[in-house]
Amino acid sequence: MRNSNYLVKEINDLKRPREIDYAIKIQNSNSKIIFEYNSDLTFNAASLIKIVIVDYLLNNKINKSSFFNKVLPITSQDIVGGAGVLRGLSIDKLKVRDLIYLMLSISDNTATNVLLKQLQLQNLSEWSKNKFKNIRIERFMMNNSVENNIINLKEFMNVWTEILNSNDELGSIVRDALSHSLTRSKLPALISKSGFIGEIYTKTGELTHEEHDVSRFEYDDEFIDCAVLTHFNYESQRIDCIRFIQEIGLIISEIF
Repeated sequence: MRNSNYLVKEINDLKRPREIDYAIKIQNSNSKIIFEYNSDLTFNAASLIKIVIVDYLLNNKINKSSFFNKVLPITSQDIVGGAGVLRGLSIDKLKVRDLIYLMLSISDNTATNVLLKQLQLQNLSEWSKNKFKNIRIERFMMNNSVENNIINLKEFMNVWTEILNSNDELGSIVRDALSHSLTRSKLPALISKSGFIGEIYTKTGELTHEEHDVSRFEYDDEFIDCAVLTHFNYESQRIDCIRFIQEIGLIISEIF
C-alpha cells in the first residue's frame, strides 16, 4: 500500500465543487485518521441512517438467530416509494435477516420501515439521543416529518467501523449485503481505472439536496474506510458532487 501522504496530497489537489457544503473522513485499518474535513458538520442523513439502525441492533444485542429468523408481516400500510423492490412484489412477510439485507443492499425503504416499526421508532430516537451528539433517528423512510434523520462523520465513521468489524452473525449479514450493494456509482465508480481487485463494502444515500457515500476498500487484510457527505442548493450541482465523490474513491483505490 502506498504511503498515506500520497492520498492526502491527491485529495488536497482535487477541484472542489463550488458553493456546496461537504465533509470527508478517511481512516485506515488501524483506525488512524488519514484525512478529515468538516467531520463535525451535521447533514441530513438520507439512506446512510440505515447503517445507524444496524448499530442499534448491535448495541442493544438484538443479534441472535432467533431474532434474525423472526418473520415480520408486510402490510399495504408499510409500502412506500423511493428505493427498493418490495413495493412491486406480492410478498406479505419476510424474515428479519432478509429485511436487513434488502435495507442495505438495495436500500429498500419499505424493508427499513417494517424494521423500524418492529423495533419501535421511539426507541431508536431515544437511543440515538442518548448515545450520540449529532446523530438522530427521527422518522420513517419517505415520511415528511418536521424532524429529520441527521448524521455527522465524526460519529458516523465510528458506527461504520464497529459494524463492519463485528464478527457475529449480524456483522456477517451486513458485510454480505454491503459487498453486493446495487448502487456503486460514487466512491467505487471509477475503480476500473486503477485496477483495484479487492473487496468493496458500500452504502449510498441521496435526497433532494444531498449526495452521500461511504465505502470500505479492502485488500489483503488491509482496508481504508471513507465517507463523503455533500449538501447543495441547486439540482445542477448534483453531478458536480457525484464527480467529486467518484474522484476521491479513485484516489483511494490507487493507493493499494
